[in-house]
Amino acid sequence: LFGVIDEMIERYLFELDKQKILFLSYSQSIFEDGEGKYKELKDVGELIMGQSPPGSTYNDKGHGMAFLQGNAEFGKINPNNIKFTTAPNKIVKKDTILISVRAPVGDLNIANMDYCIGRGLAGLYIEDSHLRDYVYNFLKFARSQFNKNSAGSTFKAINKNDPVSY
Repeated sequence: LFGVIDEMIERYLFELDKQKILFLSYSQSIFEDGEGKYKELKDVGELIMGQSPPGSTYNDKGHGMAFLQGNAEFGKINPNNIKFTTAPNKIVKKDTILISVRAPVGDLNIANMDYCIGRGLAGLYIEDSHLRDYVYNFLKFARSQFNKNSAGSTFKAINKNDPVSY
């Protein structure tokens, strides 16, 4: 009986190694340019860097477009916005990957509707839902890399030119 269990564990570990190799090779095809250089997020999908509208246009009454300044309204998967703006300028579509680019760097959510995003966020829109789900989960996995690339004296931040690496 122990021999059979041992054999099953070995087979499971072998299959796990094969999946890891497949995962990493797929990641390379998405995040490397074929010459060993990492792609930037803007090369993976449409990247929109947030920009805050004038503070005088903010409200909590529901007037205008839903607005996310940073990750304060992030939920487990989707944000729960409480602010709105009557002067939206940087707009992301529903299903856009939302990335916190200011402290804390690397938090992620998926836009459950169109939003205006402030300077604490970036949006990565990938039309293909399977690729979007993969990139979202990969970015969750690579969060430590965002933190390694972040810089700042008051609080950490990343910018659109930081490469995606694993």
